[in-house]
Amino acid sequence: MRVRVELKTDKPLALDIAYNHIIQAFVYRNLSEKTSKFIHDEGYKYNGKTFKMFTFSKIRYNGKTGKKDFRSKKIIFYDTFFFCISSPNNEFIDELIQHFFKNQLIIGGRPVTVKGVDVFNYNELDKYIINDKMIVKTISPVFVHSTNDDDFDYHLPPTDERFPELVKNNIINKYWAFYRKAPEDDRFEIKLINKNQMKGIKDFYKKDSKNPYRCHYAQFEITGSKELLRFAYDVGIGSRNSQGYGCIEVLGL
Repeated sequence: MRVRVELKTDKPLALDIAYNHIIQAFVYRNLSEKTSKFIHDEGYKYNGKTFKMFTFSKIRYNGKTGKKDFRSKKIIFYDTFFFCISSPNNEFIDELIQHFFKNQLIIGGRPVTVKGVDVFNYNELDKYIINDKMIVKTISPVFVHSTNDDDFDYHLPPTDERFPELVKNNIINKYWAFYRKAPEDDRFEIKLINKNQMKGIKDFYKKDSKNPYRCHYAQFEITGSKELLRFAYDVGIGSRNSQGYGCIEVLGL
């Protein structure tokens, strides 16, 4: 399930260029104390890994991503702006929506007001799954990494031959962690398309992060069972989803 929240600021909103942690904090702050504590402190565990089971997009306004001021290391948003929050946990999304309309909303220490909330469910998504296939783009960059025997953490581009298998294994692990069972049909294959539109960036989760994530905006063709296509749409692809990475949008939706 996914919610697209449109917010309004009376004055230009200046956030750190590395603002993912600000949106993550916004998410936790608009959940009940019980839900927030469970997801933050415990999460969903499987195979020695812990997953938070949500992701979010970058902020956009008027089709743009914000005006960057590199001197102050800030990014400026004006008037109205929006972003998406996605999770396979429908109760998580429902809680967010309820809090959006009940609470005074704060982003980056500044009050904002709700201008609109749109909810996307499988009825809409399924229209774009044709022959067990969907075409997607990342609306927050995808981060995939692998640690080899030398204990070095390799950040992999979508062109790396290991990328598809790592993304599939990650999706299966998250499915196990959330549903406590294997998917009935574990078909899942991701393929990079429109390679010339792929964009690699070095992204920081927050401004005082020492090491950037080498991640990518890209378009993919994902083929598989409907249950895993839906799940990937909800939970995100790759790693660090709850830090704002790997959120995907179906082209045309």
